[in-house]
Amino acid sequence: MGLRVFIFGHLADGNLHVMVGSPEGDPGDHADGIEAILYDGLDAIGGAFSAEHGIGREKLAALVRYGNPAKRAAMRAIKSALDPRGILNPGKMIV
Repeated sequence: MGLRVFIFGHLADGNLHVMVGSPEGDPGDHADGIEAILYDGLDAIGGAFSAEHGIGREKLAALVRYGNPAKRAAMRAIKSALDPRGILNPGKMIV
């Protein structure tokens, strides 16, 4: 399987997005392995795997592994305050 790594984003402020894809579509477990290597390295130097604007479903496992527990708790508290019935974008975030 030929994987392609795409890096794009906000180069001026150092916030880069890394996407792993393949010509066949789903890169499968290979993408997870590449992301783990990248995220482990970022974590070791005090970097972050995600920007301030949130996180998509594909990165939830990384949020649990690398995300700051206090920040995750704050995210849950804000979400709960703004959406007490859980009707806005249900099941998409906050772990």
